[in-house]
Amino acid sequence: VTILGSATDQSGASLDGNYNRASEGAGLDNFLWSFRHPPQNDDVFMAAPIQGRSGELFGTNRNASKEGRELDKAGSAGGASVWYRWVAMETGSVIFETTGTEFDTLLVAGVREANHLDQDIIRAVPAWIAQNDNDGALKTSRISFVATNGVSYVIGVDGKTRSGTIPTAQTGEFSLRWYPVPQRITSRILAGGQVELSWPATAAAYKLESTDQLG
Repeated sequence: VTILGSATDQSGASLDGNYNRASEGAGLDNFLWSFRHPPQNDDVFMAAPIQGRSGELFGTNRNASKEGRELDKAGSAGGASVWYRWVAMETGSVIFETTGTEFDTLLVAGVREANHLDQDIIRAVPAWIAQNDNDGALKTSRISFVATNGVSYVIGVDGKTRSGTIPTAQTGEFSLRWYPVPQRITSRILAGGQVELSWPATAAAYKLESTDQLG
């Protein structure tokens, strides 16, 4: 927000925006206010809804903060978390990851209890059901957990704390992807040459093709 140096007060005096008592009223005396706004989903109470068995979004945790009673994540205090709310469409294992993000992320998941207010979600769980700092040798994060059909979960993206005199969380733009863990079909040959197929309970559809020969 800029107030021009040509502005005057009630007495008619010109603005001295840079307080040097020179060139009053000129462009050099414009007064500039800068505002930094946190993301809308900075507070878990304002967790942004996301949908679908799989998906991808791009977000930022710049100017985000840590709530007063927010739990640490994967051994790091963090301090710039943003939140998403996801409802499982089926029962099965799901993966969330920040692959492709350029800063060192933290990633957590918790259950959103229906009998608690949104702002108490992170206080209602004694521990995260999943949390991760580094995905192997990568600085990005990946978590997986068994989701229950119809249950609502909160997903938090944060930045790992930088060491220093005043520890601060890393911030920037990030990508968040989620998708079901690929289901593995197993088979065995029964007496009489019959083949038995089995796979975990899932709502996914499979197309089976067969031949006359077993190889």
